[in-house]
Amino acid sequence: MNARVVGCVLGTLVISSGVLAQSTSSRFVAASVESGLAFNATNERAVVFSDIVMVPNAHWLRLDFDTAQLGAAPVGGEPTMLRITSLQDGGQIRMQAHHLEQWGYRSPYFNGDTVKIEIVADAGADPSFLSVSQVLAGQFETIDTICGSTDDRQLSNDPRVGRGWTAGGSANCTLWLINDCAKCLLAAGHCGFSNGQAHFNIPLSTSSGQVVMSAPDDQYAVDTSSGQGINGGVGNDFYYFGCFPNPNTGLTPYEAQGDAFVLGPPPTDPNTTIRVTGCGITDSTVPATYYRAQKTHTGPWVGINGTQLQYQVDTTSGNSGSPVINDNTGEAIGIHTHGGCTSGGSGANSGTSLTLPALQNAFANPQGVCAQATCCYADCDGSGSLNVFDYICFGNEYAAGTSYADCDGSGGLNVFDYICFGNEYAAGCP
Repeated sequence: MNARVVGCVLGTLVISSGVLAQSTSSRFVAASVESGLAFNATNERAVVFSDIVMVPNAHWLRLDFDTAQLGAAPVGGEPTMLRITSLQDGGQIRMQAHHLEQWGYRSPYFNGDTVKIEIVADAGADPSFLSVSQVLAGQFETIDTICGSTDDRQLSNDPRVGRGWTAGGSANCTLWLINDCAKCLLAAGHCGFSNGQAHFNIPLSTSSGQVVMSAPDDQYAVDTSSGQGINGGVGNDFYYFGCFPNPNTGLTPYEAQGDAFVLGPPPTDPNTTIRVTGCGITDSTVPATYYRAQKTHTGPWVGINGTQLQYQVDTTSGNSGSPVINDNTGEAIGIHTHGGCTSGGSGANSGTSLTLPALQNAFANPQGVCAQATCCYADCDGSGSLNVFDYICFGNEYAAGTSYADCDGSGGLNVFDYICFGNEYAAGCP
């Protein structure tokens, strides 16, 4: 490799890909970024490598690193940093070596067709190097069906609901925060979020329907070791997982968003209203800015068949993984996974009930970052104190199949469980 020193800046790398097809969401495009050995030959912290990557006409970019090694800092110095900036809106990520590992040696997603890559190092830091041979560039998908003749979804801004991006770059799913011990997330198993990313605070798309990425501060790498899921068809489709803290803010998704869904059982009242909130695609019958933005809709509860939930609520491709919400109680009761409604108004969309034994087993045996938290189960509603709502919460959790709701281990829910939880809370909780 050739050594590179401060002030050696490569020219703009223009990747000629032609116009991206409207029928695909993303495409890998060949790139050729080679830093060589980049080291700091000055007496102060400085940029030791810089390059520009451009994919003409792309709406967003993500870099995949073939190699990326950030040299160790000198004793007492600051860590070497990889800095990537969108030249469209200034969105920026600052990653250290451990962040690159957490993100699977991929960057966040950046709006626009051009990004700037920089390595920043202290004087005396070990040499760094990186190479990029492909860039993921994004565009559109095609529309799916909804319930009835019109798309009745409205824009929403629920902080608990985000947009998922797979390792391959398909924005084909929704994800959401739950009020478990570690405040982890749920999505659909068929989404394939291993090595993916979770984005929150989703912007509107452009007036021409181009996806706008969340700010880098609102993007999170999925901890693959935390993931547990099944892609087993209707009623047997879930993914339970956690994310690493954001490199810029140091916050987890829950710490940044400040809220999570309380989980509840399927409704018994046939007149229950169901809500589904997610980031599905749209067609020309609604404003183009709604495309892939967060939207919500309510409709009638149809029923439950085993662990398959059914409801007549508008959803499209991209809503997979959305929370299925009992709008009467505000509790999430399942994960939206499959379509089934028709434009004529018949049929129903479907999801996986939270009572699915495999999902309950995942909750009881968290992995990765989802297992790195201690939780006061006695404070069931997460309010920070013990109150009547905790007792209601435990009744709901027991009905949903949660084993720890049976605090006294009797095999049923009774007054002694409430006494047991009161004693555990008074003792400082597990």
